[in-house]
Amino acid sequence: LLIVFPKPSGKTDDPEPSRLTGYPTWHGKIDGNDQQKVDSFATFDSIVLLVGAILTFRWSFVEKLPKNNDYKIIHSKTIPFRFISLYCLATFVAVVASIAFDVGKLWGVFGALHNLMEVAILLLIGQNGKIKGVSFSLLWGAYYLIINTVCLFTNFPIDAVFFKVQGLAVDFALVIEFTRVFINTKKNLNEQAELQLPLNTDENRDGDNDAFAVRHPRQWLLMISAAVVHLLGNIFNTMAPNDGKTNLVFQLSYAITFLLYLLYVYFDTHTISVHGPKRFYLPETPGAKTAVLAI
Repeated sequence: LLIVFPKPSGKTDDPEPSRLTGYPTWHGKIDGNDQQKVDSFATFDSIVLLVGAILTFRWSFVEKLPKNNDYKIIHSKTIPFRFISLYCLATFVAVVASIAFDVGKLWGVFGALHNLMEVAILLLIGQNGKIKGVSFSLLWGAYYLIINTVCLFTNFPIDAVFFKVQGLAVDFALVIEFTRVFINTKKNLNEQAELQLPLNTDENRDGDNDAFAVRHPRQWLLMISAAVVHLLGNIFNTMAPNDGKTNLVFQLSYAITFLLYLLYVYFDTHTISVHGPKRFYLPETPGAKTAVLAI
């Protein structure tokens, strides 16, 4: 961001107007821009996102969740299934809004929904799986309010930079937290094999002989991969925001990211050697550390 904003002369490019509203956007003139390709990629993204939201929502209700009072353990059909469905839906709204309004202040109200769902997933992991607590709702709502307040009351390029910075911060956090969940879950399952579902040795034996089976929690690697692809696409676009090719790569990264999320849900429900909901062990995150990272 320091490389991109501001220019060496201390000036930034004048923002281009939105095609529909004529309002200033959050980008200057894009070199080599092919609007037809941009719209085509965005339409493709929106189709992937809408289908992904429908399928993940449907698959999340296949089986009943076991009751568990240990909030340090979450089951695969709590998060990420239903949250991924909402994540896809929120991103679908953001992509459609970008087609209609282009990326700017007006779009930011819709684009923040995408970040809001990412924050919801981070909060769920950071609060040991508690989604009904008052703090979850307060933090969630406060995040959305702060993003929109800052963006609405500041001028270009501060509003654009702020939105980009918070988006990158959340994307980095997702990669880190997903990796921590995988490492912690694998460690706990190795140390406490008796806690792993299913509780039937015959099912384990059948899963071991299944050529298409994936051992839990290896399917979670798809979650990490999706977060990494999304982060790389965002970084690539940040370093060259006015380059038409990087914008197309960024659009493509959205489709790849959410296809990976969809594949995760499919593998977890159809090809895992352990049938039924899977346990994920959340890493310990002290409150003080969470507060520092959030700031």
